[in-house]
Amino acid sequence: MKTGPSSSQSIHARRRALLRRLAALDQIRRGTIVDQYVVSRRRDGSIHKRGPYPLLTRKQGKRTVSKRLTDPDLVPLYRQQIRSMREFERVVAELVILGEQLSEMAVARHAKKIRS
Repeated sequence: MKTGPSSSQSIHARRRALLRRLAALDQIRRGTIVDQYVVSRRRDGSIHKRGPYPLLTRKQGKRTVSKRLTDPDLVPLYRQQIRSMREFERVVAELVILGEQLSEMAVARHAKKIRS
């Protein structure tokens, strides 16, 4: 890994770009939308499958919480919010990596000063 000033500058530039992306993510939502089907048996004994019904599911602690989305016009909005959450998680993961790189550079500079 390079530890020169240009490497540090490029990491800081990438970090600033990621922070701008993070600031642009306004609406985020945890979870996933799945299609739920309901199977029922009719009086004549035949099986009837109804659906799909969009269902928002997410983990809350150790439990899975689900909410049926009854307004089909809102499903695209929910999907976009979930995509934004995934983007948020990717950006934060990259910020952690860059922060660790900057931390290693700081430790190396400090150790170099002590040896000098």
